[in-house]
Amino acid sequence: AIPLIRYRAQRGDYGEGDVEKLVKRRIEGYRDRKLTRIEDRLPGGRIIELARAPTNDGGVVAVYHDVTERKRTNRQIREQRDELDRLNKQKSKFFSIIAHDLRVPFGTLLTYLELLSRNLREGEPDKLEGYVENADRAGRQVYALLENLLEWSWLQMEGTEVVPECVLLKPLLEQNHALFSPNAQAKQVDLSLEGELD
Repeated sequence: AIPLIRYRAQRGDYGEGDVEKLVKRRIEGYRDRKLTRIEDRLPGGRIIELARAPTNDGGVVAVYHDVTERKRTNRQIREQRDELDRLNKQKSKFFSIIAHDLRVPFGTLLTYLELLSRNLREGEPDKLEGYVENADRAGRQVYALLENLLEWSWLQMEGTEVVPECVLLKPLLEQNHALFSPNAQAKQVDLSLEGELD
């Protein structure tokens, strides 16, 4: 009987795991005089659970239950839980990226508003025009970023497929250079675009 049990364990009839442990558990299940439950995998994919219990006269009563659907349902639940975990992690990462992307243009906008306020108090109106233009540009960039995020979220909710396309980098680089320049200047960092952009 043991070679047959080992053959079935190698074939996967008793589930996944170390073959020798499965064989040992199976033999102990047959010898045990208490209630035991043993799982069998039949050819064709059906899964049977065998419950064995001793009788008072020294015999054994065995009851088989087909647990294929229960096992399949449990596996689907595990897969769905794993997918939800993955999506939650992806969402958290996305929110972190959004927070970072919004911090810079908002910081730029606040910097220009602070400069505007200071120059108004100190009576240097000749500097105001440039600050107003830069604050306006930073505000528009924040607004454009929010619009892009909203559009992306609508596409996600509707399940629309995103189709990547080629874009010109020069305008994007110039836009971001203008966005980061005020903060770089405030920190006395030289920020420049180099190389061929066309």
